[in-house]
Amino acid sequence: MDTLIAYVEKQGKIAQHNAETEDKTTAVVDTDARIKNLTEFRDTLRKMLGRNGVTVADAVQIQEKLAETQAQLDSEIAQRKILANETEKVQWKSTFGRRGQRQQ
Repeated sequence: MDTLIAYVEKQGKIAQHNAETEDKTTAVVDTDARIKNLTEFRDTLRKMLGRNGVTVADAVQIQEKLAETQAQLDSEIAQRKILANETEKVQWKSTFGRRGQRQQ
Protein backbone atom coordinates (compact mmCIF):
# COMPACT_ATOMS: atom_id res chain seq x y z
CA MET A 1 0.00 0.00 0.00
CA ASP A 2 2.90 2.35 0.70
CA THR A 3 4.05 1.92 -2.88
CA LEU A 4 0.62 2.89 -4.18
CA ILE A 5 0.44 5.99 -1.96
CA ALA A 6 3.92 7.04 -3.10
CA TYR A 7 2.84 6.63 -6.74
CA VAL A 8 -0.33 8.67 -6.21
CA GLU A 9 1.66 11.43 -4.48
CA LYS A 10 3.82 11.73 -7.60
CA GLN A 11 0.67 12.28 -9.69
CA GLY A 12 -0.67 15.10 -7.55
CA LYS A 13 -1.23 16.28 -4.00
CA ILE A 14 -3.03 13.97 -1.60
CA ALA A 15 -5.49 16.13 0.33
CA GLN A 16 -6.36 13.45 2.86
CA HIS A 17 -5.14 9.95 3.58
CA ASN A 18 -6.38 7.57 6.28
CA ALA A 19 -5.35 3.99 6.90
CA GLU A 20 -6.93 1.57 9.34
CA THR A 21 -5.80 -1.92 10.22
CA GLU A 22 -7.06 -4.62 12.53
CA ASP A 23 -4.55 -7.15 13.83
CA LYS A 24 -6.07 -10.62 14.08
CA THR A 25 -2.83 -12.35 15.07
CA THR A 26 -3.83 -12.97 18.69
CA ALA A 27 -7.23 -14.35 17.71
CA VAL A 28 -5.66 -16.69 15.16
CA VAL A 29 -2.99 -17.94 17.59
CA ASP A 30 -5.55 -18.46 20.37
CA THR A 31 -7.94 -20.30 18.08
CA ASP A 32 -5.17 -22.53 16.75
CA ALA A 33 -4.13 -23.39 20.32
CA ARG A 34 -7.72 -24.26 21.29
CA ILE A 35 -8.05 -26.47 18.20
CA LYS A 36 -4.82 -28.28 19.08
CA ASN A 37 -5.85 -28.81 22.72
CA LEU A 38 -9.37 -29.94 21.88
CA THR A 39 -8.07 -32.34 19.24
CA GLU A 40 -5.66 -33.91 21.71
CA PHE A 41 -8.39 -34.16 24.37
CA ARG A 42 -10.82 -35.73 21.88
CA ASP A 43 -8.20 -38.29 20.87
CA THR A 44 -7.53 -39.12 24.54
CA LEU A 45 -11.25 -39.65 25.13
CA ARG A 46 -11.41 -41.99 22.13
CA LYS A 47 -8.50 -44.01 23.53
CA MET A 48 -10.20 -44.17 26.95
CA LEU A 49 -13.35 -45.47 25.30
CA GLY A 50 -11.41 -48.30 23.65
CA ARG A 51 -9.72 -49.56 26.81
CA ASN A 52 -10.58 -52.92 28.32
CA GLY A 53 -12.63 -52.86 31.48
CA VAL A 54 -14.60 -49.68 30.73
CA THR A 55 -17.97 -49.96 32.41
CA VAL A 56 -21.20 -49.01 30.69
CA ALA A 57 -21.56 -46.02 33.01
CA ASP A 58 -18.00 -44.88 32.23
CA ALA A 59 -18.60 -45.39 28.51
CA VAL A 60 -21.73 -43.23 28.65
CA GLN A 61 -19.86 -40.43 30.47
CA ILE A 62 -16.94 -40.62 28.04
CA GLN A 63 -19.32 -40.54 25.05
CA GLU A 64 -21.07 -37.46 26.46
CA LYS A 65 -17.76 -35.67 27.02
CA LEU A 66 -16.58 -36.78 23.58
CA ALA A 67 -19.69 -35.32 21.93
CA GLU A 68 -19.26 -32.06 23.87
CA THR A 69 -15.58 -31.84 22.96
CA GLN A 70 -16.25 -32.56 19.28
CA ALA A 71 -18.90 -29.81 19.19
CA GLN A 72 -16.43 -27.34 20.71
CA LEU A 73 -13.77 -28.44 18.24
CA ASP A 74 -16.14 -28.02 15.29
CA SER A 75 -16.99 -24.53 16.53
CA GLU A 76 -13.33 -23.55 16.85
CA ILE A 77 -12.56 -24.90 13.38
CA ALA A 78 -15.42 -22.83 11.94
CA GLN A 79 -14.12 -19.75 13.78
CA ARG A 80 -10.64 -20.37 12.37
CA LYS A 81 -12.04 -20.51 8.84
CA ILE A 82 -13.79 -17.18 9.44
CA LEU A 83 -10.54 -15.66 10.70
CA ALA A 84 -8.66 -17.04 7.70
CA ASN A 85 -11.21 -15.44 5.39
CA GLU A 86 -10.98 -12.11 7.21
CA THR A 87 -7.18 -12.01 7.18
CA GLU A 88 -7.02 -12.71 3.45
CA LYS A 89 -9.06 -9.66 2.52
CA VAL A 90 -8.03 -6.06 2.06
CA GLN A 91 -10.54 -3.29 1.63
CA TRP A 92 -9.58 -0.23 -0.37
CA LYS A 93 -11.68 2.87 -0.89
CA SER A 94 -10.48 5.94 -2.73
CA THR A 95 -11.99 9.14 -4.03
CA PHE A 96 -10.27 11.34 -6.58
CA GLY A 97 -11.13 14.84 -7.62
CA ARG A 98 -9.73 18.25 -8.39
CA ARG A 99 -9.00 20.73 -5.68
CA GLY A 100 -12.06 22.83 -4.92
CA GLN A 101 -14.39 20.27 -6.46
CA ARG A 102 -17.09 18.85 -4.17
CA GLN A 103 -16.64 15.18 -3.33
CA GLN A 104 -19.66 12.90 -3.33
